[in-house]
Amino acid sequence: MFKNKIFILSVLFVTITLTFKSLVVFAVEKNSSTNSLLENKISESYVQPNEVKTTDVENAEVNNTLEYNNNDSLVYDNYIANDVIENSIEEKNKDKEKSINEEDIKNTLIQNNPGDIKDRKTKTLSTIDTIDNGTYIIESAINSNYVLDIENNSQQSGANLRLYHNFEKKNQIFNIKKDENGYYTIISVNSNKVLDVANACKNAGTNVWQCWQNDSDAQKWTIKDAGDGYYYFISKCNDLYLDVSNGIAANGTNIQVCYGNNSKAQKFKLKEFSNINFEDIIENGIYEIETGVNKNKCLEVTNASKSSGGNVHIYGKTRVYCQKVFVEYNEDGYYTLMFLHSGKFLDVANAGKEAGTNVWQCWKNGSDAQKWIIKDVGDGYYNLISKCNGLYLDVANGATADCTNIQVCYGNNSKAQMFKLKETQMGIEIGSYGKSGLKYQGNVNGTELKYYRFGLGPNVLFATFAIHGWEDDFDFDGQELTKIANAFRDKLISMNDSKLANKWTIYIFPSLNPDGEYYGWSHNGPGRTTLYSAAPGNQGIDMNRTWGTDWAKYTTSRNYTGTEPFQAYEARHLREFLLLNKSIDGQTVLVDLHGWLNETMGDEGIGLYYRTQLGMNKHISSYGRGYLINWARANLGSNGRAARAALIELPEAYSSADVSNWGLADKYINATINMLRGI
Repeated sequence: MFKNKIFILSVLFVTITLTFKSLVVFAVEKNSSTNSLLENKISESYVQPNEVKTTDVENAEVNNTLEYNNNDSLVYDNYIANDVIENSIEEKNKDKEKSINEEDIKNTLIQNNPGDIKDRKTKTLSTIDTIDNGTYIIESAINSNYVLDIENNSQQSGANLRLYHNFEKKNQIFNIKKDENGYYTIISVNSNKVLDVANACKNAGTNVWQCWQNDSDAQKWTIKDAGDGYYYFISKCNDLYLDVSNGIAANGTNIQVCYGNNSKAQKFKLKEFSNINFEDIIENGIYEIETGVNKNKCLEVTNASKSSGGNVHIYGKTRVYCQKVFVEYNEDGYYTLMFLHSGKFLDVANAGKEAGTNVWQCWKNGSDAQKWIIKDVGDGYYNLISKCNGLYLDVANGATADCTNIQVCYGNNSKAQMFKLKETQMGIEIGSYGKSGLKYQGNVNGTELKYYRFGLGPNVLFATFAIHGWEDDFDFDGQELTKIANAFRDKLISMNDSKLANKWTIYIFPSLNPDGEYYGWSHNGPGRTTLYSAAPGNQGIDMNRTWGTDWAKYTTSRNYTGTEPFQAYEARHLREFLLLNKSIDGQTVLVDLHGWLNETMGDEGIGLYYRTQLGMNKHISSYGRGYLINWARANLGSNGRAARAALIELPEAYSSADVSNWGLADKYINATINMLRGI
C-alpha cells in the first residue's frame, strides 16, 4: 500500500514538472513571437517618415499578455526579455528619429524662409507621358471649384496668374503642348501668352505670370503624377513646383513656384475643355428673359422705372420696353444686360456678396456687379451668374406670381435659376460684314468684323471708329474710341427715338481694325496698322491710307500701304458693305472718329457740329491721300447727291481716365445727334 502511494506521488511530480516546463516554453515562445511582431511593426512605422508611431502601447500589450499566467517569476523574466528587445529597438529608433528630426527642421526652414535653403533635391516622381496635347481647365486640389486664371482677362505680357472661382471663362482655359524633349508649355486661350516664371528667378516664392512666347526654360514645365488624378507642374528653370500661395482657395490668391512639399497647394487636376466657342454662347441682341418657373413670365423693371435703383421682378409678358434687354458680350469675357426703356443695366444691389441680395437696374458703372456669366444648362435654359459674388440670378422662392422679386442666390439647379433668352426685334440689328486679317491667317485671335444698325430711314449715317487700333497718346488708346461707339449705340437704344429712326438708318462700326486694336503693340506699326494683310510678306496696312481715292504709296511701318490700294482685308470688306448699304435716294454721311489732334477735317459743315460740342477751333478742308473720308465722298453719293464725310480728331487725352472725366463720349454723341436732326 505504501509503495503504491509513493508510485502515485512520483507520477504526479513528474507530471507537474513537465507541465511547468511546458508553460515556461509556451510563455517564452509567445513573448519572443510577440516581440518579433513588435519589432517588425516598429520597422514598418519608418517606411513613411512623416507617420512615426509610438511603441509604448504595443509593449504594454506584450506585458499584459504574459501576466495572465499569474506567475511572478515568469513575469519578471519576461520583463527582462522585453528590456533587452526594447534596448535594441531604442538604438535603432535614435538613428531614425535623428533623420526625421533633421528633415522636419529642414521643412520648417523651407516653409518659413523658402529662399534660405539652396539646392534642395526634389523627390523622384514618374513623369506622365499620357497628358495629351489639348485644351484644359486646371483645377486646384485645395478646392475643385477654383482654377488657374489670368487676372482681369488681360491679354498683356506680365498679367498675373491667380486662383479664381471656375466660371469656364476664356482666361481660365489653357492649351497644353508637349515638345520633343518632353517639356510642356501652357498657353492661355484668351491671350495666346505662355505661363512663365517671372524673370526666370530661381528663388522659392517667385511669381508666375503670362508672357509672350520666348522658348526659355521659364516657360517649360514637367508634369508629374501626384496620385488620385492630380499632377505637379515643375519649372525647368528652377525645379520648383507651381504652388497656390499659403494654400488658400479664394478669388485672387496668387500663384507662385515653391519647393515641393506634397501639399494640396501644389496639386492640380486637368479637366479637358472642348467648348472652344463658349464666348459666343449668346449672340449680342435684344431679348426677353423668360423664367424657368413659368414660360409666360419674364424679367421686368417695376413700374417701367427709368431711375437707378428701379427694382427687377417677374411679370406676364406684355412686350413692353421695360421687359426688353440688350444682351452684349464684352471684351473682358462677361455679359452686360441693358434694359431698353431706361438704358440702365441689370445690377447686383450695392455689389452685395450674400445670398438673397436684391437685383435692380443701375446706371452704367463698369463694376463687377453689372457683369454676368451666361452658362448653358441644357434644353434652351441658361444660368446667369454674377461676377461680383459667384451667385446665381434667382426667382425668389421659385414663385410664379406677378411681381415676384429677383435676387441672387447659391446655385441649386432649380427652375428658379433657369432662364431662356427669347430674341425680339426693336429696330436694331447686330451683324458681321467680313473677317479680320488674323481670321484669314487662321489665328485663334482673328474675329468677325461687327456692325450695329439702328433705324430704317432713307438717309444713311456710317459712324466709324478705331481705324487705327493704336492712336498716338497711350497704349491701346484705340479702345477708347470703341467705348465711345458702344456708348453711342446704347444711347440710340435707350432714346428709342421713332422720328430719328424713321429719318435715318445708322450703321455703327465699333472697330475697323480689331486685330491691331486688341493684339497689336505699336503706335508706329502693328497696332496702328492691321496685323495681317494681302501685301507682300503679309505686312500690316495703315487702314486710313489704303483707300483708292488719291492713293499714295507709303513704305514706313507706321503708314505702310502695300503695293496697291485695299490690300487690307478689313478695308476690302468695309468697302463692299458701304457700297451695298449707302442711301439710294437720300443723304449718305460718313463720320470717322480719331484721336488726339483736336481738329476736324473734310466737310466743314459736319465738322462744325463736333467742334462746337468739343470746344475745338481748327478745321482742315482737305480730305487726305488715300483716306477713308476721301473715298467715301467720291463713291457713296447717289441719285445726283454727293456723299458728305468728315474726320474728327478728339482733343488730346493722356489716359482712359481723361477720356471719361472730360465727357468725350457724351460730347461726341450730342454732336452726332444734333447733326442727324439738323441735316
